[in-house]
Amino acid sequence: MITMIPRSKLEPHPDNPRQNLGDLTELAASIKRSGLLQNLTVVPSPAFPDKYRIVIGHRRFAASEIAGLDELPCYIDTEMSAADQVATMLAENMQRNDLTLTDQVGGVQTMMDLGIDAKGIAERTGLSTTTVRKRMKLTGINPGLLAETVKKGATLMDLAEIANLDDDLRDQMLNEFGSTSFTWKMNQARETQKARKNIPKVREALSQWAKEVDQQPWNIYREACSHERSVELLHINENELKRPDAPQDTEFVFYINGSRCTVYRIGDKASAQMHEEQQRRERARNIIRTQELDVATTAKNLRDAFIKDYVGREQDKTPAFKFATYVLLHQGYMRPAELPRWRDLCGSAGKDGKHLTDEDRAVIDASPLKAMVQAAYQKWDSSGSEHPQRCTSWKGEYERDDDLIAVYNYLAALGYQIADEEWAWLLGTHECYTLPDGTTLPKEDDEE
Repeated sequence: MITMIPRSKLEPHPDNPRQNLGDLTELAASIKRSGLLQNLTVVPSPAFPDKYRIVIGHRRFAASEIAGLDELPCYIDTEMSAADQVATMLAENMQRNDLTLTDQVGGVQTMMDLGIDAKGIAERTGLSTTTVRKRMKLTGINPGLLAETVKKGATLMDLAEIANLDDDLRDQMLNEFGSTSFTWKMNQARETQKARKNIPKVREALSQWAKEVDQQPWNIYREACSHERSVELLHINENELKRPDAPQDTEFVFYINGSRCTVYRIGDKASAQMHEEQQRRERARNIIRTQELDVATTAKNLRDAFIKDYVGREQDKTPAFKFATYVLLHQGYMRPAELPRWRDLCGSAGKDGKHLTDEDRAVIDASPLKAMVQAAYQKWDSSGSEHPQRCTSWKGEYERDDDLIAVYNYLAALGYQIADEEWAWLLGTHECYTLPDGTTLPKEDDEE
């Protein structure tokens, strides 16, 4: 029996496979002209006792709202199970050929979640078992990624082939689809997939006489390691899995990468220990340089703040002229590329990239002493804010910078307060030059 139900008592089905209802303009115009000629099929809502959930007729429901209908003819089915509801919606849309592949996969996934197998889905939807299985293969793909790949033009055949790959390879190929390198990379992914099936066998055989490592051995052993052989995982040669003819105390390692496994021979212990010591020293240098960079950056920020706030005093005239003379004669005249940095320090609004502007001259005329000091400081620290002055060499060792100390003495004469941390940094006594364990980095000469 057909019952007229107010629109307010109807709700869309939350498991409707069709996410996009498409253009409703023509349908709405037809309903407004001739009325709703076909009823909706609904079921009692499990969430609201006084409402009904739409199974068939979502487009008509949406279009009738545009047409201004307040009541809709509905057939109420009280026997339809949750699985049959999804199956009915899926079958109706697919038979009309207007359900996207992404929506089809979502509908199949919903029915799988309800515990229905491929045969059951086929029986309920009227689709062939083969069609259902093809869509079931795609349910493991992230819906958003699947939709994006379909937008790029991927066919069901393309997606089925990609879905056969392992999860990590599959996601890479979905992102890669449509690019000029897709075919090349897809072939590589297939080879990697096939090769992975042989990895357990290769690992078991090689582990009898070699140790597996998780990165290229030359990054670990360098001179103490040499290439021994390469095992093609796609086509295993049993002889490649046997230990090479070498003295019993010879050590071997192997590294698996994609479709290939490489075996390396480890050299003598002394070479390995020497390399390990070099690595330790390299790590120590990096620690010290990182620590010292923090101190150097803080010191630079303090100097910049002092120069920005400097106003100029009568008693500063002599040290200011000395400071300006030292810097300008020591490193030459200001280049056009250095103007923006000076303008930042003195607050000038000038914009010309090559020449001083009226705004620049106004700043100079208002406080010539201040502008000169700021120009001198900019000329000395021409690197700007990107690269602070350092007190370490590339080796991570303290390196006294007499030029930097001289500049600090001039700034102190102008009123700059040199922090104890800065003096320790300048003179090499700061804790940043000490490793976390309390030791200092050995001199480079000690290594030879």
